[in-house]
Amino acid sequence: MYQIAGYGKEVSELAKYSAKDSDYLVDKHVFEVFYKSLKGKRLIVYSGLFKDTLKKFKNGELDKYKELDQTEYVYALMYNWGKRNYVLKEQRELTEEERKQLNCELIDEMDIRD
Repeated sequence: MYQIAGYGKEVSELAKYSAKDSDYLVDKHVFEVFYKSLKGKRLIVYSGLFKDTLKKFKNGELDKYKELDQTEYVYALMYNWGKRNYVLKEQRELTEEERKQLNCELIDEMDIRD
């Protein structure tokens, strides 16, 4: 967080919230304070249709739009890390119940981390 002379705590407090352009376009100094405080911060607020859609997504109401995984899983493989590479420890065929559980499932999203 930037510490701008004379504005330390105030800037930190402002950086917690996103703002409307009418708040930070008052003058150049105010804009610079907002810019330096919020630069690199990820501020997302869901409202309106996005808020409703997020709720539907979390409830699974949008799953019909997800793609089915076409991969047919047949084997369970267990590897351990050796000294320089992975070593196969176990290989077996999946049980019928495991196949039903794993195959033809919806493809879930991946968390992407910076």
